[in-house]
Parts: sequence; structure tokens; C-alpha cells
Amino acid sequence: MKKFRYLFAVLFIVLDQLTKYIVRANLALGESVDVIPKICSFTYVRNYGAAFSSLVGQTFILKYLPIALIIICIVILEVYIKSHWTFLTSLLLIASGGVGNLIDRWYFGYVTDMIDFHFFPVFNVADICVTCGCGFLILYVLFFDKTEKTDGKQ
Repeated sequence: MKKFRYLFAVLFIVLDQLTKYIVRANLALGESVDVIPKICSFTYVRNYGAAFSSLVGQTFILKYLPIALIIICIVILEVYIKSHWTFLTSLLLIASGGVGNLIDRWYFGYVTDMIDFHFFPVFNVADICVTCGCGFLILYVLFFDKTEKTDGKQ
């Protein structure tokens, strides 16, 4: 994992961009194709905001803050390269998802979403990466972080 860490990141970014391209090339905006009827569809949606379409019009937060966060993830990844695999995986997934959605924001001005479970907002592969990365980070903190825990007393 450590040796090929950026290869995994590139693969996640390529998968994200490829799925977005396929949807933009084959579906009209708002068009939906059932994958599993009444459960899951591919639906072409443009998200001009952040999660759940929040922060629409907040260009600085949506375009520039993610750049700083991605750089922070990469720096932490390099500094703590000997950390547990869950920590490294979390940083790679969060950074990969951030880059995938950032490419859309800079190139198109919106993020292409397509995975639609009908009971949840439409999302994409980059969103899955960020969510799974956060999950791995929680696992790391709860079960694998070996730093000494103190109660605030010296």
C-alpha cells in the first residue's frame, strides 16, 4: 500500500472521472436509467454546491478550500507514512475524492452526480471515496491509534 499509494489515488480519480464522463456523454440532464428497478438508478444531476447541494455560490469554499485540504492530506500522508494502513487509506481516499470533485468544479463549474438510491441524495464515486475515507479515519482513531490518550491533566 505504502509503495503504490499514489497509484491507488490516481486509479480512484480516473474511475471517478470515467463514470462522470460516461454519464455526461450518454444521459441528458435529469435523465435516469434503472439499474435495479425502484432501488437504484443512474441519474444525471449537476451539483453546484457541496454535500446535499449546500453552499451554492460559495466559490472560495468550493474551489479553494479543497485545494488546501488536499495538500494537508498529502503532507500528513508523507509525514506519517509509517502509520497504520487505515490511517493512510483514509487520507488517500479523502484526497482522491476531493481531487475528483475539484476537477469537475474547476472544469465545469459543477460536480456531476449519478448514483441514485431514490431515498438518498444523488452522489458519485468521489463522494464514495471521501465517505469511505472518513470511515477508515474513524476506525483508525477508535481502534488503531496508539498515541497516548490523556484526560487533559499534566
